[in-house]
Amino acid sequence: MKQYMLVKLLIPDNVAITTFHTLEGMGFSSLKKISRQDYYSFETKSPGDFVAKITKVDILVNANKHKATVLEKLPATTEMDGLYAVHVQVLAGENDCGGLLAVLQTRLGFSEITSMERGVFWTLFLDAKTVQQAKKIAQEITLGLLVNEQFQRWEVY
Repeated sequence: MKQYMLVKLLIPDNVAITTFHTLEGMGFSSLKKISRQDYYSFETKSPGDFVAKITKVDILVNANKHKATVLEKLPATTEMDGLYAVHVQVLAGENDCGGLLAVLQTRLGFSEITSMERGVFWTLFLDAKTVQQAKKIAQEITLGLLVNEQFQRWEVY
């Protein structure tokens, strides 16, 4: 079974703030706001109490500055307050998280995890006329700054 976990900063995210201002300077005037979350996906043999346990692992989630959300599927583009919230997942191409997975399995007892991925989950709030236009702008932003196609994979949701 596949589980997704998004980890959001509760304090101001300087990376997202800098990214927003950089994209603004690059001429993406339809971008009104951007947020960033750490992304993890876990393939598990049996979920059991996995969700309750994984959100408390301090190497993934620092309770003092993060909030973790576990999902069964990733969110799709939605319209909110006249803006489209378009989600972009960015993953390292050949990153199987071997070291992190080994720590979770052997040292922390998460033997139910068979594989995992790690990346960044961006949410772009765009002023666009249609969902197709919003996704096209998100693709341009992603290729312009958020991803290095030489070693990263990405997908717009």
